[in-house]
Amino acid sequence: ATQPQKLEGNGVALPINLLSKGTKDILALSLRLAAADVYLNNSSGFVLMDDPLVDMDRARREAAAEVIKQFAVQRQTIIFTCHEAHADLLNKTNVQEAMELN
Repeated sequence: ATQPQKLEGNGVALPINLLSKGTKDILALSLRLAAADVYLNNSSGFVLMDDPLVDMDRARREAAAEVIKQFAVQRQTIIFTCHEAHADLLNKTNVQEAMELN
């Protein structure tokens, strides 16, 4: 009862049960990150995730990894995974970002 039961936009309501598993995973991740951002507000807390990319297809996994990395710029983010490919995806750094950090 605490999670959304439908998505609404442009006058259309789409029940959650009609979404694919992958879309539900992306929605859940986005809700968790938004809730963490609101909850942490200006505090020095952190976010801990256990394999947030595990049930996603490649395109969603890559998009989600980018969102997580953007979130992690502002909030300490700890991610557990047993998948080397997921760790590599989350650890990749854009060359431009690396140059800006130097």
